[in-house]
Amino acid sequence: SLSRGVRLMTVDGLTGAQVFLSAATAQKATPEGLIDETSGVHGLHLAALNLLTGELLWQTTAFYEELAGEVNLPPAVPSLVDRDADGRIDALVCGDLAGRVWLVDAFSGAIVGGAPIFVTPGGPGEPIGAGVAVHGQRLVFGTGGAAEADPHGQYALYALDLLPQGAVLAWRYPLEIGEQVWSMPLLDVHGNLLVGTGVEALWTTPGALQAGSGRLLVIDRSGALKQQSDLAAAAITRAVARDGTAVSVTLTGEVQQYGGNPTGGTQDANRLGSVKVLSWRIR
Repeated sequence: SLSRGVRLMTVDGLTGAQVFLSAATAQKATPEGLIDETSGVHGLHLAALNLLTGELLWQTTAFYEELAGEVNLPPAVPSLVDRDADGRIDALVCGDLAGRVWLVDAFSGAIVGGAPIFVTPGGPGEPIGAGVAVHGQRLVFGTGGAAEADPHGQYALYALDLLPQGAVLAWRYPLEIGEQVWSMPLLDVHGNLLVGTGVEALWTTPGALQAGSGRLLVIDRSGALKQQSDLAAAAITRAVARDGTAVSVTLTGEVQQYGGNPTGGTQDANRLGSVKVLSWRIR
């Protein structure tokens, strides 16, 4: 299956710009990597390409041994990490549909520590469908944002702090029952986060959807909820920020604004409100 997207960058010590992508294995296989369409399973697939030549630099696969064999959706795009804080990107981080967080060396594709750096308490029942946000040595992500996830399950937001050969849990913020995170949290320069959630957002048939509901959450670096706003529909896109203003879009096109002063008037920096939608359509 194709990746949801790619990360492009130049890494010191490697020739030219690199493209990093995530995908799902095209065929079922055994944990040893042998094709087995009968009893095999799919898995997470990460790869690096030379942007100019298309040369495959490395590829890494981690199979879903605990999941049903038909689970083959690609995970979110990997994020870039500076593991040793020397100012140079040297690793990728990515969650998967079995609730595992992987840290992969950007030069070789080797899995750091030979195993996931973290597994959610729910494991396969608590998939990581959205991307992992990075702020220095802090990693933040949410769970539940996958088509296979139980719409009435218990999910959460997590913060991990990187260690030389892994990571340690900094905090966990439990979400309401059925509340899922479909997009990467937005982190500010201090490590505070803004993230939208969705409840009962379903695509029942091609072209038809159930918009559900959601919240826009503001959580500080310690994992404490500072502010929230109820949404009329699920938020499935990442909040974006510029010039002190952050906005999040719901499944039905409602735009929630946090902070800023887009109209030229006076506005409380902590006020949540709506902005005018000039154009919107569901694709």
